[in-house]
Amino acid sequence: MSTFFKPFLIVALAALPGLASAALQNGKVEVSQVSGQVTMIDATSHRKALTTGTVFQQGTQIITAADSSAELQLSNGSTILISPDSHLELRTFRQVPSRDIVGSDYQKVSKEPSPSVTEVMLLKGKIVGEVRKLNPSSTYTVKTPVGLVAIRGTVYTVECGKSNTGLDKIEVECVRGAVEATIYEYGMGPVAIAPSRRLTANVTAVKDPILNPPNLVATKLPELGRNISAVEVYMAEMSSVQLRDLSANLVKSSSLPPEVSDGIEEIAKKAPGRPDAPAEIKKDVPPVPPSISHIPQSNTPSSGSTGPVLQQILDNVQKLVEKNEQPNPSPTAG
Repeated sequence: MSTFFKPFLIVALAALPGLASAALQNGKVEVSQVSGQVTMIDATSHRKALTTGTVFQQGTQIITAADSSAELQLSNGSTILISPDSHLELRTFRQVPSRDIVGSDYQKVSKEPSPSVTEVMLLKGKIVGEVRKLNPSSTYTVKTPVGLVAIRGTVYTVECGKSNTGLDKIEVECVRGAVEATIYEYGMGPVAIAPSRRLTANVTAVKDPILNPPNLVATKLPELGRNISAVEVYMAEMSSVQLRDLSANLVKSSSLPPEVSDGIEEIAKKAPGRPDAPAEIKKDVPPVPPSISHIPQSNTPSSGSTGPVLQQILDNVQKLVEKNEQPNPSPTAG
């Protein structure tokens, strides 16, 4: 029975990922606004000035100069406002085709038309995002050199760069909705950021002479050649001033409908006049709520990327295959 079933399992395991990925196609991105000097680098490393109305797909980088900005509209209904002096790469954006994706004014949808996989890489600078209610099967992540941010339907900001003291730094604000941040060197799982709160992480690389002696070759002893990072993570409530500044920025630099900035103004009315003192997050904090922590952290998907339900099926199939492949502990003579 197992001999008959094993080839079927192997065929199913090979075929299902292809079937799952076949539905995903490259999503569309349109540049809705450009201010100042903004450069676009396509997947072939060709550079050109970014202009309003440009349509592109995943694999594109956007670089804004000082006093320059750009706004992107994605066909899943989300908007990304790229602040001055920023460098962003839309590493992955794939979406299931849908009749509800009509024209190029993607901001008109109230919720995501179809499942999608979005992965933004923010190398430096700041972005402000507005994400419509995502499909339960979708993933939306913003990656930085310091950490990654998983996002559901929300208004958020992510900023990365150097702090005043020269440390690597990331700041993540959840204006409304649900956001999680994972700091790579922190040694704990994702941290949930509640609405109207800001997470700040400072990371410093510390050279340890014992672990990195000059007379050892790092290629032969790679475990001795790494740096040790000291990480501090803080959480603070956003002030009414910060929220109103964000609202004013959206009115000035974004094409988002007025109800978005009006909604932030309403949140600002209930916020404190100044931010509270940031509280350091210890590693023994309670885990994030299950309703948020199940959000998958997507790396750049390959052609075999699958949804959570299908992935569970594949995992079960794989376990059964591995079980059948284990050697017989008491072989008989043949």
